[in-house]
Amino acid sequence: MTKEQGGDVVAGNESNFQNGVNVYPNPAEYEVNTEVAVRVGGRVLVTLRDALGRDIMTVFNGDVVNNTILPLSTDIRNLPSGAYMMHVVGPDDLNLAAPFMIRH
Repeated sequence: MTKEQGGDVVAGNESNFQNGVNVYPNPAEYEVNTEVAVRVGGRVLVTLRDALGRDIMTVFNGDVVNNTILPLSTDIRNLPSGAYMMHVVGPDDLNLAAPFMIRH
């Protein structure tokens, strides 16, 4: 069962639901899309980091419910070309990262 909840997709009570992060397109030019799957609800922080691990911007900082797929879109036109990482931290020791490239 899936339903929309405040812009998030809630995947129901699936026992096999797993945490994950997917970033596309890669390389990105003007906008990067991120899908964050969160198994345990609570506060989730998604940040965009440069190749040296420095936080460039907060993409999302908020609460989600159990078994949520959080769709995010980020404007990257003002960032220089190079290597970046989308970093996710949250409840239940959630700590994920997905590398991607920006190419203008």
